[in-house]
Amino acid sequence: MTYTVELTASARANIAGVLAASVEDFGARARERYAALIAAALVDLREDPFRRGSADRAEIRPGLRAYHLRHARDRAAGAELRVGRPRHLVVYAVADERVVVLGVLHDAMELSLWVGAGDG
Repeated sequence: MTYTVELTASARANIAGVLAASVEDFGARARERYAALIAAALVDLREDPFRRGSADRAEIRPGLRAYHLRHARDRAAGAELRVGRPRHLVVYAVADERVVVLGVLHDAMELSLWVGAGDG
């Protein structure tokens, strides 16, 4: 089964912010690599949102899941685009045949505070 991936407005804003920070801090090639990595992670979740590497975060909110970008590195557009140490995770929920991406967050962020703030 293939799922449909839907990005919330918050997730779109998170991705735009992550990519803007990538180009500002590390340059255009880094932005390109990180964009490919995010795209690969979304494909992973479209294929199997319960795949190895995804984490059930029901202790924060029922149905909440997280998938760290490091798990998608090997599928991100070849070795020349490999991100060495990605620091973000995709936060999502699965509803019927849909993966609803709620955010793309830095892995140092306290997820329960982000969800508690109403962003997720």
